Amino acid sequence: MSKVVVSSKIILPLILFFILLLTGCINEGNSETQVEKKSGENIERILIIPNNLTLTVGEQLPINAKAFYSDGTSVDVTSEASWESGDKSILTIENGRVSALGKGTTFISSSLKGASATISVTINEATATLSKLEFSNSNFTVQTGQNLDIKIMGSYTDGKVKDVTNEAICELDNESIATFQNGVISALGEGETKISCELNGISVTNKVTVLFKSDYEPGFENIIGNTVANINNGGSVATQGDWIYYANRYADSGVLYKVKKDGSDKTVLDERAGNKSINVVGDWIYYIDQDFKVVKIRTDGGNKKVLPVSASKILVIGDWIFTVTSSYEKLSVDRMTKDGLQRKTLCSNCDIVDAVGDWVYLAIDGENEGLYKFKSDGSGKQLVQEFNVMISGVQIAYQNKLFETSRNFIYAYAKGEKYQVIAQGEYDYIDDFVISPSGDLFYGNGNLIKKYNLFTGTVDGVDKPIDVGGAVSNINTIDNWLYFTKYYDDRNEFWKVKMDGTELQQVI
Repeated sequence: MSKVVVSSKIILPLILFFILLLTGCINEGNSETQVEKKSGENIERILIIPNNLTLTVGEQLPINAKAFYSDGTSVDVTSEASWESGDKSILTIENGRVSALGKGTTFISSSLKGASATISVTINEATATLSKLEFSNSNFTVQTGQNLDIKIMGSYTDGKVKDVTNEAICELDNESIATFQNGVISALGEGETKISCELNGISVTNKVTVLFKSDYEPGFENIIGNTVANINNGGSVATQGDWIYYANRYADSGVLYKVKKDGSDKTVLDERAGNKSINVVGDWIYYIDQDFKVVKIRTDGGNKKVLPVSASKILVIGDWIFTVTSSYEKLSVDRMTKDGLQRKTLCSNCDIVDAVGDWVYLAIDGENEGLYKFKSDGSGKQLVQEFNVMISGVQIAYQNKLFETSRNFIYAYAKGEKYQVIAQGEYDYIDDFVISPSGDLFYGNGNLIKKYNLFTGTVDGVDKPIDVGGAVSNINTIDNWLYFTKYYDDRNEFWKVKMDGTELQQVI
Protein backbone atom coordinates (compact mmCIF):
# COMPACT_ATOMS: atom_id res chain seq x y z
CA MET A 1 0.00 0.00 0.00
CA SER A 2 1.36 3.44 -0.88
CA LYS A 3 1.55 6.27 1.75
CA VAL A 4 0.12 9.78 1.27
CA VAL A 5 2.47 12.44 2.60
CA VAL A 6 0.97 15.90 3.37
CA SER A 7 3.50 18.67 3.27
CA SER A 8 3.84 21.02 6.23
CA LYS A 9 3.75 23.82 3.71
CA ILE A 10 0.06 23.03 3.21
CA ILE A 11 -1.00 22.19 6.80
CA LEU A 12 0.33 25.30 8.56
CA PRO A 13 -1.49 27.85 6.35
CA LEU A 14 -4.78 25.95 6.81
CA ILE A 15 -4.47 26.04 10.58
CA LEU A 16 -3.81 29.78 10.59
CA PHE A 17 -6.81 30.37 8.29
CA PHE A 18 -9.27 28.59 10.62
CA ILE A 19 -7.92 30.43 13.68
CA LEU A 20 -8.40 33.82 12.01
CA LEU A 21 -11.87 32.83 10.80
CA LEU A 22 -12.99 31.76 14.30
CA THR A 23 -11.64 34.95 15.87
CA GLY A 24 -13.51 37.10 13.36
CA CYS A 25 -16.84 35.34 14.07
CA ILE A 26 -16.51 35.87 17.82
CA ASN A 27 -15.71 39.57 17.45
CA GLU A 28 -18.56 40.15 14.99
CA GLY A 29 -21.12 39.07 17.62
CA ASN A 30 -19.82 41.56 20.21
CA SER A 31 -20.31 45.19 19.14
CA GLU A 32 -18.82 46.46 22.40
CA THR A 33 -15.58 44.55 21.64
CA GLN A 34 -15.64 45.98 18.14
CA VAL A 35 -16.13 49.51 19.40
CA GLU A 36 -13.29 49.08 21.91
CA LYS A 37 -11.05 47.56 19.20
CA LYS A 38 -11.84 50.57 17.01
CA SER A 39 -11.22 53.08 19.77
CA GLY A 40 -8.37 54.45 17.75
CA GLU A 41 -10.55 54.85 14.68
CA ASN A 42 -12.65 57.94 13.99
CA ILE A 43 -16.49 57.69 13.73
CA GLU A 44 -17.40 59.54 10.63
CA ARG A 45 -21.17 59.41 11.13
CA ILE A 46 -24.05 57.73 13.02
CA LEU A 47 -27.20 56.47 11.38
CA ILE A 48 -30.47 56.08 13.33
CA ILE A 49 -32.64 53.25 12.07
CA PRO A 50 -35.34 53.93 11.07
CA ASN A 51 -34.31 57.35 9.89
CA ASN A 52 -37.79 58.84 10.44
CA LEU A 53 -40.70 57.82 12.64
CA THR A 54 -44.48 58.21 12.51
CA LEU A 55 -46.25 56.73 15.53
CA THR A 56 -49.69 56.68 17.07
CA VAL A 57 -50.36 57.39 20.74
CA GLY A 58 -49.71 54.25 22.77
CA GLU A 59 -47.47 52.63 20.17
CA GLN A 60 -43.95 51.24 20.92
CA LEU A 61 -41.20 50.43 18.38
CA PRO A 62 -37.51 49.32 18.48
CA ILE A 63 -34.84 51.84 17.40
CA ASN A 64 -31.14 51.31 16.51
CA ALA A 65 -28.00 53.34 15.96
CA LYS A 66 -25.17 52.36 13.60
CA ALA A 67 -21.68 53.93 13.63
CA PHE A 68 -19.64 54.25 10.40
CA TYR A 69 -15.82 54.39 10.85
CA SER A 70 -13.06 55.95 8.81
CA ASP A 71 -11.79 52.57 7.71
CA GLY A 72 -15.11 51.93 5.96
CA THR A 73 -16.52 49.56 8.54
CA SER A 74 -19.79 49.94 10.51
CA VAL A 75 -20.92 48.70 13.92
CA ASP A 76 -24.29 48.61 15.77
CA VAL A 77 -23.86 51.04 18.66
CA THR A 78 -27.48 51.12 19.96
CA SER A 79 -26.54 50.23 23.52
CA GLU A 80 -23.32 52.32 23.61
CA ALA A 81 -24.78 55.52 22.19
CA SER A 82 -26.46 58.23 24.18
CA TRP A 83 -30.15 58.85 23.34
CA GLU A 84 -32.25 61.94 23.82
CA SER A 85 -35.94 62.76 23.25
CA GLY A 86 -36.84 66.26 22.24
CA ASP A 87 -40.07 66.13 24.34
CA LYS A 88 -40.23 63.48 27.01
CA SER A 89 -43.89 64.29 27.68
CA ILE A 90 -44.88 62.74 24.37
CA LEU A 91 -41.93 60.40 23.61
CA THR A 92 -39.55 58.34 25.71
CA ILE A 93 -36.58 56.07 24.83
CA GLU A 94 -35.45 53.14 26.93
CA ASN A 95 -33.50 49.94 26.17
CA GLY A 96 -33.65 50.46 22.45
CA ARG A 97 -37.43 51.10 22.32
CA VAL A 98 -39.39 54.31 21.81
CA SER A 99 -42.79 54.83 23.43
CA ALA A 100 -45.37 57.33 22.07
CA LEU A 101 -47.17 58.99 24.97
CA GLY A 102 -49.05 61.86 23.37
CA LYS A 103 -49.86 63.59 20.14
CA GLY A 104 -47.30 66.00 18.63
CA THR A 105 -43.95 66.34 16.81
CA THR A 106 -40.45 66.06 18.32
CA PHE A 107 -37.03 64.58 17.57
CA ILE A 108 -34.69 61.78 18.64
CA SER A 109 -30.93 62.23 18.77
CA SER A 110 -28.19 59.63 19.19
CA SER A 111 -24.48 60.43 19.86
CA LEU A 112 -21.22 58.59 20.38
CA LYS A 113 -17.63 59.88 20.50
CA GLY A 114 -18.43 63.24 18.98
CA ALA A 115 -20.62 61.89 16.22
CA SER A 116 -24.41 62.32 16.38
CA ALA A 117 -27.60 61.94 14.39
CA THR A 118 -31.12 63.33 14.73
CA ILE A 119 -34.44 62.25 13.23
CA SER A 120 -37.88 63.82 13.41
CA VAL A 121 -40.81 62.02 15.00
CA THR A 122 -44.52 62.57 14.37
CA ILE A 123 -47.07 61.15 16.83
CA ASN A 124 -50.72 61.00 15.74
CA GLU A 125 -53.84 60.50 17.81
CA ALA A 126 -54.71 56.81 17.89
CA THR A 127 -57.83 55.78 15.89
CA ALA A 128 -60.34 54.72 18.54
CA THR A 129 -61.89 51.28 18.10
CA LEU A 130 -65.04 49.86 19.63
CA SER A 131 -64.29 47.77 22.70
CA LYS A 132 -67.69 47.18 24.30
CA LEU A 133 -71.46 47.38 23.67
CA GLU A 134 -74.08 47.72 26.37
CA PHE A 135 -77.71 48.77 26.70
CA SER A 136 -78.53 52.02 28.48
CA ASN A 137 -80.69 49.97 30.87
CA SER A 138 -81.19 46.26 31.41
CA ASN A 139 -84.85 46.04 32.43
CA PHE A 140 -86.67 45.35 29.18
CA THR A 141 -90.14 44.67 30.59
CA VAL A 142 -93.12 46.02 28.65
CA GLN A 143 -96.84 45.33 28.37
CA THR A 144 -98.59 44.08 25.26
CA GLY A 145 -99.51 46.84 22.84
CA GLN A 146 -96.93 49.22 24.27
CA ASN A 147 -93.48 50.40 23.11
CA LEU A 148 -90.16 50.67 24.92
CA ASP A 149 -87.39 53.07 23.81
CA ILE A 150 -83.87 51.71 24.30
CA LYS A 151 -80.34 52.93 23.57
CA ILE A 152 -77.24 50.94 22.65
CA MET A 153 -74.05 52.55 23.96
CA GLY A 154 -70.57 51.86 22.54
CA SER A 155 -67.35 52.20 24.56
CA TYR A 156 -64.14 52.99 22.57
CA THR A 157 -60.44 52.52 23.19
CA ASP A 158 -59.98 56.28 23.64
CA GLY A 159 -62.26 56.15 26.68
CA LYS A 160 -65.22 57.79 24.96
CA VAL A 161 -68.78 56.41 25.03
CA LYS A 162 -71.38 57.23 22.39
CA ASP A 163 -74.90 56.23 21.29
CA VAL A 164 -74.65 53.66 18.47
CA THR A 165 -78.33 52.63 18.40
CA ASN A 166 -78.73 53.54 14.73
CA GLU A 167 -75.48 51.80 13.73
CA ALA A 168 -75.91 48.47 15.50
CA ILE A 169 -77.78 45.57 13.88
CA CYS A 170 -80.36 44.06 16.23
CA GLU A 171 -82.76 41.14 16.07
CA LEU A 172 -85.13 39.32 18.41
CA ASP A 173 -85.39 35.57 18.77
CA ASN A 174 -89.20 35.55 18.62
CA GLU A 175 -90.85 38.35 16.67
CA SER A 176 -94.33 37.11 17.57
CA ILE A 177 -93.58 38.43 21.07
CA ALA A 178 -91.78 41.68 20.18
CA THR A 179 -90.10 43.52 17.30
CA PHE A 180 -87.34 46.14 17.21
CA GLN A 181 -86.92 49.11 14.88
CA ASN A 182 -85.23 52.51 15.20
CA GLY A 183 -84.49 52.06 18.89
CA VAL A 184 -88.02 50.97 19.80
CA ILE A 185 -89.13 47.57 21.11
CA SER A 186 -92.80 46.98 20.21
CA ALA A 187 -94.53 44.42 22.43
CA LEU A 188 -96.93 42.13 20.55
CA GLY A 189 -97.66 39.07 22.65
CA GLU A 190 -97.09 37.81 26.16
CA GLY A 191 -93.85 35.90 26.79
CA GLU A 192 -90.07 36.18 26.88
CA THR A 193 -87.59 36.60 24.05
CA LYS A 194 -84.00 37.82 23.59
CA ILE A 195 -82.65 40.86 21.77
CA SER A 196 -79.14 40.62 20.27
CA CYS A 197 -77.25 43.62 18.86
CA GLU A 198 -73.88 43.62 17.00
CA LEU A 199 -71.47 46.27 15.73
CA ASN A 200 -67.95 45.74 14.37
CA GLY A 201 -67.77 42.24 15.78
CA ILE A 202 -68.81 43.32 19.28
CA SER A 203 -72.21 42.10 20.53
CA VAL A 204 -74.59 42.45 23.46
CA THR A 205 -77.77 40.55 24.40
CA ASN A 206 -80.60 41.05 26.87
CA LYS A 207 -83.89 39.41 27.85
CA VAL A 208 -87.16 41.05 26.79
CA THR A 209 -90.23 40.29 28.91
CA VAL A 210 -93.69 41.12 27.57
CA LEU A 211 -96.50 41.12 30.12
CA PHE A 212 -100.17 40.94 29.25
CA LYS A 213 -101.92 44.32 29.48
CA SER A 214 -105.52 44.21 30.61
CA ASP A 215 -108.20 46.04 28.63
CA TYR A 216 -109.64 47.45 31.83
CA GLU A 217 -108.39 49.63 34.65
CA PRO A 218 -107.74 47.76 37.93
CA GLY A 219 -110.92 47.52 39.97
CA PHE A 220 -113.21 47.98 36.98
CA GLU A 221 -113.34 44.45 35.62
CA ASN A 222 -116.66 42.72 35.14
CA ILE A 223 -118.05 40.38 37.76
CA ILE A 224 -120.85 39.21 35.46
CA GLY A 225 -119.74 38.52 31.88
CA ASN A 226 -122.89 39.81 30.14
CA THR A 227 -126.56 40.49 30.76
CA VAL A 228 -128.92 37.54 30.74
CA ALA A 229 -131.07 39.40 28.20
CA ASN A 230 -128.14 39.57 25.79
CA ILE A 231 -127.21 35.93 26.39
CA ASN A 232 -130.79 34.77 25.83
CA ASN A 233 -130.83 36.70 22.55
CA GLY A 234 -127.64 35.10 21.22
CA GLY A 235 -125.06 37.02 23.24
CA SER A 236 -123.61 38.83 20.23
CA VAL A 237 -122.19 41.77 22.22
CA ALA A 238 -120.46 42.25 25.58
CA THR A 239 -118.53 45.11 27.12
CA GLN A 240 -115.88 45.78 29.75
CA GLY A 241 -114.19 49.09 30.45
CA ASP A 242 -113.71 51.10 27.27
CA TRP A 243 -114.03 48.06 24.98
CA ILE A 244 -116.86 46.32 23.14
CA TYR A 245 -116.49 42.66 22.17
CA TYR A 246 -118.81 41.37 19.49
CA ALA A 247 -119.56 38.71 16.93
CA ASN A 248 -122.61 37.89 14.84
CA ARG A 249 -122.76 34.37 13.46
CA TYR A 250 -125.64 35.30 11.19
CA ALA A 251 -124.00 38.33 9.59
CA ASP A 252 -120.22 37.82 9.70
CA SER A 253 -119.73 34.08 10.22
CA GLY A 254 -119.30 34.76 13.93
CA VAL A 255 -115.84 36.35 13.72
CA LEU A 256 -114.95 37.69 17.17
CA TYR A 257 -113.85 41.33 17.31
CA LYS A 258 -113.01 43.93 19.88
CA VAL A 259 -113.22 47.68 19.35
CA LYS A 260 -113.06 50.71 21.59
CA LYS A 261 -116.31 52.48 22.29
CA ASP A 262 -115.15 55.45 20.22
CA GLY A 263 -114.82 53.10 17.21
CA SER A 264 -111.01 52.91 17.21
CA ASP A 265 -108.58 49.99 17.46
CA LYS A 266 -110.80 47.35 15.91
CA THR A 267 -109.08 43.96 16.23
CA VAL A 268 -109.92 40.44 15.10
CA LEU A 269 -109.61 38.06 18.06
CA ASP A 270 -110.92 34.77 16.63
CA GLU A 271 -111.86 33.96 13.06
CA ARG A 272 -113.61 30.70 13.91
CA ALA A 273 -117.22 30.87 12.74
CA GLY A 274 -120.27 30.67 14.99
CA ASN A 275 -119.20 32.56 18.11
CA LYS A 276 -122.12 33.38 20.43
CA SER A 277 -123.00 33.74 24.11
CA ILE A 278 -120.07 36.16 24.62
CA ASN A 279 -118.98 36.88 28.20
CA VAL A 280 -116.05 39.06 29.32
CA VAL A 281 -114.65 38.81 32.85
CA GLY A 282 -111.21 40.20 33.67
CA ASP A 283 -108.61 39.26 31.05
CA TRP A 284 -110.71 36.49 29.49
CA ILE A 285 -113.50 36.20 26.94
CA TYR A 286 -115.78 33.16 27.13
CA TYR A 287 -118.08 32.08 24.28
CA ILE A 288 -119.60 29.13 22.44
CA ASP A 289 -118.17 28.15 19.06
CA GLN A 290 -119.91 26.66 16.02
CA ASP A 291 -119.55 23.17 17.50
CA PHE A 292 -121.29 24.29 20.72
CA LYS A 293 -118.01 23.96 22.63
CA VAL A 294 -117.24 26.39 25.45
CA VAL A 295 -114.14 28.41 24.57
CA LYS A 296 -112.01 30.88 26.54
CA ILE A 297 -109.52 33.28 24.98
CA ARG A 298 -107.48 36.21 26.29
CA THR A 299 -108.77 39.68 25.49
CA ASP A 300 -105.77 40.13 23.17
CA GLY A 301 -106.75 37.03 21.15
CA GLY A 302 -104.08 34.77 22.66
CA ASN A 303 -104.12 31.60 24.77
CA LYS A 304 -107.28 30.19 23.18
CA LYS A 305 -108.56 27.09 24.98
CA VAL A 306 -111.48 24.85 24.04
CA LEU A 307 -112.97 23.44 27.24
CA PRO A 308 -114.25 19.83 27.41
CA VAL A 309 -117.86 21.05 27.73
CA SER A 310 -120.72 21.64 25.30
CA ALA A 311 -123.60 24.08 25.92
CA SER A 312 -126.29 26.05 24.17
CA LYS A 313 -125.52 29.19 26.17
CA ILE A 314 -123.30 30.29 29.06
CA LEU A 315 -123.15 33.00 31.69
CA VAL A 316 -119.91 33.75 33.57
CA ILE A 317 -120.17 35.09 37.12
CA GLY A 318 -117.02 35.61 39.17
CA ASP A 319 -115.06 32.37 39.25
CA TRP A 320 -117.84 30.25 37.76
CA ILE A 321 -119.28 29.41 34.36
CA PHE A 322 -122.98 28.59 34.25
CA THR A 323 -123.94 26.46 31.30
CA VAL A 324 -127.39 25.86 29.89
CA THR A 325 -127.84 22.68 27.87
CA SER A 326 -130.82 21.34 26.00
CA SER A 327 -131.83 17.68 25.98
CA TYR A 328 -135.12 16.35 24.62
CA GLU A 329 -136.49 19.92 24.60
CA LYS A 330 -135.67 20.37 28.29
CA LEU A 331 -133.09 22.77 29.64
CA SER A 332 -130.70 22.15 32.53
CA VAL A 333 -128.30 24.50 34.29
CA ASP A 334 -124.84 23.43 35.45
CA ARG A 335 -122.16 25.34 37.32
CA MET A 336 -118.49 24.63 36.57
CA THR A 337 -115.00 25.93 37.20
CA LYS A 338 -113.38 28.07 34.53
CA ASP A 339 -111.18 25.20 33.37
CA GLY A 340 -114.31 23.07 32.80
CA LEU A 341 -112.98 20.21 34.93
CA GLN A 342 -115.36 20.47 37.90
CA ARG A 343 -119.04 20.56 37.06
CA LYS A 344 -122.28 20.25 39.04
CA THR A 345 -125.92 20.32 37.95
CA LEU A 346 -128.02 22.98 39.73
CA CYS A 347 -131.41 22.15 38.25
CA SER A 348 -133.19 20.33 35.45
CA ASN A 349 -135.99 21.71 33.31
CA CYS A 350 -134.91 25.21 34.18
CA ASP A 351 -133.24 28.28 32.69
CA ILE A 352 -131.15 31.27 33.78
CA VAL A 353 -133.29 34.38 33.65
CA ASP A 354 -131.26 37.02 35.52
CA ALA A 355 -128.04 37.70 37.41
CA VAL A 356 -127.63 40.51 39.92
CA GLY A 357 -124.44 40.90 41.95
CA ASP A 358 -123.56 37.46 43.28
CA TRP A 359 -127.08 36.06 42.71
CA VAL A 360 -128.26 33.93 39.83
CA TYR A 361 -132.00 33.75 39.08
CA LEU A 362 -133.44 30.52 37.69
CA ALA A 363 -136.92 29.79 36.37
CA ILE A 364 -137.70 26.20 37.33
CA ASP A 365 -140.55 24.22 35.80
CA GLY A 366 -142.23 21.09 37.14
CA GLU A 367 -142.16 20.21 40.84
CA ASN A 368 -141.50 23.19 43.12
CA GLU A 369 -141.82 25.47 40.10
CA GLY A 370 -141.24 29.15 40.33
CA LEU A 371 -138.55 31.80 40.28
CA TYR A 372 -135.54 30.96 42.45
CA LYS A 373 -132.23 32.59 43.19
CA PHE A 374 -128.88 31.04 44.12
CA LYS A 375 -125.49 32.36 45.15
CA SER A 376 -122.98 31.99 42.35
CA ASP A 377 -121.21 29.25 44.34
CA GLY A 378 -124.47 27.25 44.34
CA SER A 379 -125.43 27.99 47.93
CA GLY A 380 -128.29 29.97 49.47
CA LYS A 381 -131.16 28.74 47.31
CA GLN A 382 -134.27 30.90 47.86
CA LEU A 383 -137.74 30.96 46.35
CA VAL A 384 -138.48 34.41 44.95
CA GLN A 385 -141.95 33.73 43.51
CA GLU A 386 -144.01 30.61 43.20
CA PHE A 387 -145.89 30.33 39.92
CA ASN A 388 -146.56 27.96 37.07
CA VAL A 389 -143.72 28.42 34.59
CA MET A 390 -143.75 26.83 31.16
CA ILE A 391 -140.20 27.17 29.83
CA SER A 392 -140.63 28.16 26.19
CA GLY A 393 -139.43 31.38 24.53
CA VAL A 394 -136.94 34.02 25.66
CA GLN A 395 -137.22 34.58 29.40
CA ILE A 396 -135.92 37.50 31.44
CA ALA A 397 -136.46 38.31 35.11
CA TYR A 398 -136.86 41.97 35.98
CA GLN A 399 -137.68 43.26 39.48
CA ASN A 400 -138.78 39.80 40.59
CA LYS A 401 -141.11 39.41 37.64
CA LEU A 402 -140.53 36.89 34.89
CA PHE A 403 -141.09 37.96 31.29
CA GLU A 404 -141.24 35.61 28.34
CA THR A 405 -142.12 35.60 24.65
CA SER A 406 -144.71 33.32 23.21
CA ARG A 407 -144.72 33.81 19.47
CA ASN A 408 -146.67 37.08 19.09
CA PHE A 409 -147.06 38.01 22.76
CA ILE A 410 -144.92 38.93 25.72
CA TYR A 411 -146.19 37.72 29.05
CA ALA A 412 -145.26 38.47 32.63
CA TYR A 413 -145.54 36.34 35.75
CA ALA A 414 -146.18 38.16 38.99
CA LYS A 415 -147.69 37.11 42.30
CA GLY A 416 -148.40 33.69 40.91
CA GLU A 417 -150.35 35.05 37.95
CA LYS A 418 -149.54 35.25 34.25
CA TYR A 419 -150.67 38.28 32.30
CA GLN A 420 -150.14 39.73 28.84
CA VAL A 421 -147.78 42.69 28.53
CA ILE A 422 -147.39 43.16 24.78
CA ALA A 423 -150.06 42.11 22.30
CA GLN A 424 -149.53 41.25 18.67
CA GLY A 425 -148.06 44.13 16.71
CA GLU A 426 -148.26 44.94 13.02
CA TYR A 427 -146.53 41.67 12.29
CA ASP A 428 -147.55 38.27 13.61
CA TYR A 429 -144.29 37.40 15.39
CA ILE A 430 -142.34 38.90 18.26
CA ASP A 431 -138.77 37.63 18.01
CA ASP A 432 -136.56 38.93 20.84
CA PHE A 433 -136.84 41.46 23.63
CA VAL A 434 -134.55 43.15 26.14
CA ILE A 435 -135.26 45.29 29.18
CA SER A 436 -133.15 48.35 29.99
CA PRO A 437 -132.36 49.36 33.60
CA SER A 438 -134.93 52.16 33.30
CA GLY A 439 -137.67 49.63 32.50
CA ASP A 440 -137.88 50.14 28.74
CA LEU A 441 -138.72 46.85 27.03
CA PHE A 442 -137.44 46.75 23.45
CA TYR A 443 -138.61 44.04 21.10
CA GLY A 444 -138.35 43.16 17.46
CA ASN A 445 -141.52 43.07 15.41
CA GLY A 446 -140.85 42.60 11.71
CA ASN A 447 -138.85 45.57 10.41
CA LEU A 448 -139.48 47.51 13.62
CA ILE A 449 -137.86 47.83 17.01
CA LYS A 450 -140.60 48.82 19.43
CA LYS A 451 -140.43 50.09 22.98
CA TYR A 452 -142.74 49.65 25.96
CA ASN A 453 -142.05 51.13 29.37
CA LEU A 454 -142.92 48.74 32.18
CA PHE A 455 -143.42 51.54 34.70
CA THR A 456 -145.48 54.09 32.75
CA GLY A 457 -147.16 51.79 30.26
CA THR A 458 -145.86 54.00 27.45
CA VAL A 459 -146.51 52.30 24.11
CA ASP A 460 -145.55 52.79 20.51
CA GLY A 461 -147.95 55.63 19.91
CA VAL A 462 -145.87 57.86 22.17
CA ASP A 463 -142.39 56.48 21.44
CA LYS A 464 -142.26 55.99 17.69
CA PRO A 465 -141.03 52.55 16.57
CA ILE A 466 -137.65 52.39 14.88
CA ASP A 467 -137.91 51.18 11.31
CA VAL A 468 -134.55 49.58 10.52
CA GLY A 469 -135.40 48.52 6.97
CA GLY A 470 -135.04 44.78 7.51
CA ALA A 471 -136.33 42.01 9.71
CA VAL A 472 -134.99 42.38 13.26
CA SER A 473 -133.60 39.59 15.41
CA ASN A 474 -131.11 38.91 18.22
CA ILE A 475 -131.43 42.26 19.98
CA ASN A 476 -128.60 43.01 22.43
CA THR A 477 -127.90 46.15 24.45
CA ILE A 478 -124.65 47.91 25.38
CA ASP A 479 -124.96 51.20 27.30
CA ASN A 480 -127.63 53.18 25.40
CA TRP A 481 -127.23 51.22 22.14
CA LEU A 482 -129.26 48.40 20.64
CA TYR A 483 -127.32 45.85 18.55
CA PHE A 484 -129.23 43.50 16.29
CA THR A 485 -129.15 41.32 13.21
CA LYS A 486 -130.99 42.67 10.19
CA TYR A 487 -132.23 40.09 7.74
CA TYR A 488 -132.66 40.57 4.01
CA ASP A 489 -133.71 38.06 1.37
CA ASP A 490 -130.13 37.61 0.17
CA ARG A 491 -127.97 38.50 3.17
CA ASN A 492 -127.75 39.30 6.87
CA GLU A 493 -126.11 42.34 8.44
CA PHE A 494 -125.12 43.47 11.92
CA TRP A 495 -126.44 46.91 12.94
CA LYS A 496 -126.80 49.19 15.92
CA VAL A 497 -129.03 52.13 16.84
CA LYS A 498 -129.38 54.32 19.88
CA MET A 499 -132.32 53.60 22.16
CA ASP A 500 -133.87 56.94 21.18
CA GLY A 501 -133.95 55.82 17.56
CA THR A 502 -131.03 57.96 16.33
CA GLU A 503 -127.70 57.07 14.72
CA LEU A 504 -128.80 53.90 12.96
CA GLN A 505 -125.65 52.39 11.44
CA GLN A 506 -124.17 49.13 10.25
CA VAL A 507 -121.44 47.53 12.41
CA ILE A 508 -118.59 46.69 10.03
